[in-house]
Amino acid sequence: MRRCVIRVFLCLMIAVLLVLSGCSGRKYSFYTPSSKEERARLFPNPTAPRKESEQKSFSDSEAPSGKTISFQGLQVYGIYYSSYQKDGLETVVHRYVADRVNDLMLTWFSVRKSDEQLLYAEFGSVSGEEAAAEMSEAEAEEKAKKIGSEWMSLDESRTTRVLFNENGERYSWYIFRFARIVNDIETTDYVEVALTEKGALRYISSPNPGWSEKRAADMKAFSLAKAEEEVRKNCDFPILRIVPSRFGIDADDRLYLEYSVFTSSDVARVVYVYME
Repeated sequence: MRRCVIRVFLCLMIAVLLVLSGCSGRKYSFYTPSSKEERARLFPNPTAPRKESEQKSFSDSEAPSGKTISFQGLQVYGIYYSSYQKDGLETVVHRYVADRVNDLMLTWFSVRKSDEQLLYAEFGSVSGEEAAAEMSEAEAEEKAKKIGSEWMSLDESRTTRVLFNENGERYSWYIFRFARIVNDIETTDYVEVALTEKGALRYISSPNPGWSEKRAADMKAFSLAKAEEEVRKNCDFPILRIVPSRFGIDADDRLYLEYSVFTSSDVARVVYVYME
């Protein structure tokens, strides 16, 4: 009887260890795009702001010809312009040209078709901005955080200052990204706020709002040890260190973890690991 109890106890301990180590039947697969075009299609660049205008547009007959949104306490009316399919969301986004006569100087905005959630708003020049005093980075971040908190909760987020675009050119604006964090890793579920050096709002964007909440369990179950094992097994170049960068969803709505694999102290290559 005692031996039976011991065996049952040992079996339970082994099962617990297997779950904790990530051996719960989930498979991990390594992937690296074969071309820049393929990478751009599958993994929309989370470090490059304002890519919405490059999405392939079409006209949606079901889109309202006009729409009114509320932003910072004011109502803004927009006229339908075009639509596009958003990668990773399996949904359609409608773009609107805003009424040019509005106190916010809001010129463009986009909403998600399924629930009419505001995803993007762009602003023109602000009267009197030239005479305003320049903001410090700390002041700009505080203002950006206040605006961003109106779009999503920033309680479990990490602040990143976006300095360069994908061509390596430095932005002249303050651009702050507040990204949700899961298991101490950023996700591509973020809100991004751009301010001029004098504090005028230029755009606010949240391209994949809320997806991390729906996939939180998958991300928490993601085994970094198994994922790193896949990276080491498949990389055909010397590895100095492996750093998990961010969780995201690709164009087919599959969860991935992006890794920066350093081949030297300052040279890194980007690879991806899926959990299936």
